Amino acid sequence: MKKILLLLSAMLVLTSCAAKKEPLGTMAASSAAESAPKIHEESEASAPSGQQMAIDAYQAILNYFGGGADSGNFPEFYPEEFGDAYIGEDNFLYVCLTDVSDAVTSRYREAVAEPQVLRFVEVTHGYKDLYALQVALAELDGLEFSFIGVDVTGNKVNIGIPDMGKEAAVRELMETALPEDVRKRFGELPVSIEEAGYATFG
Repeated sequence: MKKILLLLSAMLVLTSCAAKKEPLGTMAASSAAESAPKIHEESEASAPSGQQMAIDAYQAILNYFGGGADSGNFPEFYPEEFGDAYIGEDNFLYVCLTDVSDAVTSRYREAVAEPQVLRFVEVTHGYKDLYALQVALAELDGLEFSFIGVDVTGNKVNIGIPDMGKEAAVRELMETALPEDVRKRFGELPVSIEEAGYATFG
């Protein structure tokens, strides 16, 4: 069951680049005491009239760094600083990076045909680290969850559990049972927990 849920979560993550952009002030608070992602505005440009320019830019970035989700090595080809990307309500492509220096962002501009569609968001964690955390959490013995996945806009992992009365026990399990190679990538774990029942089909 956990493997099926993990697969569904991974499929949802692949559509995250088209997710609705949440205003930074209303993002769900993470348990980690870390700053919210910061958007670095580029030069003034008119908002694209649709999403196609951003979709093309996202695919160009994936191709530039080694492939897409169907290339067989997702997300291993992602650069360490890459926190994935999403399309905002304004149709710009928001690229999440742990390093927004000119030396790094210039590589992303060079990867796309129309760099004016890009906006850069400074985040704390790269997607590879968050994905590793998602996988490790999904494999924890004793962790009962209804969903688990990477929240790109919030730069964290979201977990749904059927009973919020067990939140403290879930957090204790995460702190004590995560593999050391995953746990050492983070200070406070960037995980939010919410109540959610199991999905039913049919």
